[in-house]
Amino acid sequence: LMEEDFFKNMDLPKTNHFEELETLSEHNLYLLFPPDRFELCTRDKRDKGIDLTYEIKKDGNHTGIRFVLQLKATKSIQPNKHDGSYSVSLDTSNINYLLNGTSAFYILYVIETKTFYYESILDFLKTLIEKGNDWEKQASHTLKFKKKLLPNEIGIIYNESIKRGIAQREINEISTIISASGNKTDRITIDAEFNVSNDTQTREFIEALGFDMINNGGWQKVIEIHKTATGNIATSALYNLVLGIANYYCGFRFDAFIFLKTSTKLKSELSNNLHDYLLYFDTIVKYSIGLLEDNKYRATMSELSNSKTVGLYIKLDNARREYAKSASTNINNFEHYLAAINEILNNPKASENLKLTAKCELVFFQGIENVFSYINKIIQTNVTEEITGPDIGLRLTLSKELMNANHIWHENVKQLLDASFKVKNHFAYYTALAHKIKVSYQFHSAVAIIHIDKELPGYIKPPSTLKETSERWISDISKAKFFFNGIGHVENTIAASFTLYEILHYIGDYSNAKLVIEELEIMIDPDNFSHHKQRLDLLKNGGTSHEILQAEKDEAFRIAKEKTNEQQKIVEEMQQMDNNEKAFDGMPQKGDLVIDLFPIGYFKFPETQKEEVYSILQINDRKAKRNFDEAFDMYTPIANIYYNPIETEGPREGGLAYRGIESWRNLFRIRKAFYENKFFRVRMQQ
Repeated sequence: LMEEDFFKNMDLPKTNHFEELETLSEHNLYLLFPPDRFELCTRDKRDKGIDLTYEIKKDGNHTGIRFVLQLKATKSIQPNKHDGSYSVSLDTSNINYLLNGTSAFYILYVIETKTFYYESILDFLKTLIEKGNDWEKQASHTLKFKKKLLPNEIGIIYNESIKRGIAQREINEISTIISASGNKTDRITIDAEFNVSNDTQTREFIEALGFDMINNGGWQKVIEIHKTATGNIATSALYNLVLGIANYYCGFRFDAFIFLKTSTKLKSELSNNLHDYLLYFDTIVKYSIGLLEDNKYRATMSELSNSKTVGLYIKLDNARREYAKSASTNINNFEHYLAAINEILNNPKASENLKLTAKCELVFFQGIENVFSYINKIIQTNVTEEITGPDIGLRLTLSKELMNANHIWHENVKQLLDASFKVKNHFAYYTALAHKIKVSYQFHSAVAIIHIDKELPGYIKPPSTLKETSERWISDISKAKFFFNGIGHVENTIAASFTLYEILHYIGDYSNAKLVIEELEIMIDPDNFSHHKQRLDLLKNGGTSHEILQAEKDEAFRIAKEKTNEQQKIVEEMQQMDNNEKAFDGMPQKGDLVIDLFPIGYFKFPETQKEEVYSILQINDRKAKRNFDEAFDMYTPIANIYYNPIETEGPREGGLAYRGIESWRNLFRIRKAFYENKFFRVRMQQ
């Protein structure tokens, strides 16, 4: 009892309720920051706005990275009714004080619930800025604490502090490097995630690795890296060259033109090997946007054709152009194209990237050749069987040829895909995959539209596998499209979309096909891709491969029907001539000559009109006339009137000279001329 009264009347310092709250809150706060990751450095009792300073530990090391806490504790504050948050008034001077340091956080401890809440000074500043830019003119602001300080949030504080600390270290180091270098105009940039970059490092990276990235299809990545820098970065010829090539491959041709133009002004900085690269890409970009005439373009390409760096690329481009030109003139020049490609593939100076590019082109054109070969051989078989009837031997030989060609092509595609995947050339891989799908679709549609006409007895057509096959096509071409779009290759993205549309249209999925068209209309810029705009307009108006092939078949059928009708009319008119001639004497008379007009029979005419007969038969050569003159003296000469003109007496190839409707037209011309001149058919008397 005496101990209880001992201090009762003694004059002692009074306890402070707020200090007790502060001690309690600090004690409980320490428990939230594990000592293996955080070390308490200072407790500020001078109340300048910072209560606690912590240092970050990483992997057992002190990092020197610190953050500060401003701790608030309350016993009487009530939560806001509408959202359960706690409102605390903060002096603007305190906000500014914390912003002048590194990472800083406000902490609120609610004793009644023994709960900590926190808010980053930067997140709080963001809300102030969103309300208005004059926040500093106010004396104080209200912070609403909503986020509880739980173990996961401790991790957020840890990571944010490290991120800001690293960014500050990079800024300190890079600014020193720039100030000591010759590039005084270089700048440092930092994004919202505290990622620091600078012009010097970006330039050095692009100049060192830009060509490798381009060779591996990383054009879009080059452009993305460039965009992290400032407008002062493109100061070297090499940097502008790399950016020009990257923009060209991405389809941004006017941007490519600007970069290459700048590189040309600085080309004295480039090595001799890169001079040809610069001239090559500068030329094709100018040509593609209409700033270079055709003759100047060809002259420059001819000048560069023997270049050690770009000469093989030009040979590949020339081979492609010549083959495309031959296709448009219906002159098959595939063997010449194949020889040019093999020359590139066997050249020891050809890079692996160039070889893969050449192989990608080769499998595509070889596949298209197989499609054309199939169509032509089926048509030839139909023509032959029209005369001979179904020919099992011919069909077996044809089937073996087609299956062998198709097997070889698929093996070549598989080897190309495997090789591209092995060296991680994703661009070559997806290019080959896109080519495979386009050729497969065209071959399948060709088989469905062009087929052998005469059916064999008992033949059962196998069930269609189009549904399963088309699902695989759509999946693969969509993967290729996604890849090309991801790397920013607009040309190939458009090409893959064209193939996807054709497949969807082919299988009758018109609703999804329409969506692809709508996407293409947004994607295709008429200024940069006028040729694609023309292709798009064609696709929308019956221009898919299967529609064109079906239209050609229908037209061929229409023409064939017209020819059949014309032939039938010719036969009927010739029969009418025969009937009319029955009223006249069918035996040769004195002074008449007889000639065998193969295949329509014997006819007579007066010897005095022999020259007129030669004129009708188009026997114009003197030697041919002499042969017929000599034959008339010894036997009945033969004139094969499948020929026009007739160059020799005799049957020659007989019926093999038949040329369809043209032969019938010539027969009718001759028969009518003989009829009108009263050169009648010879009829033997019964």
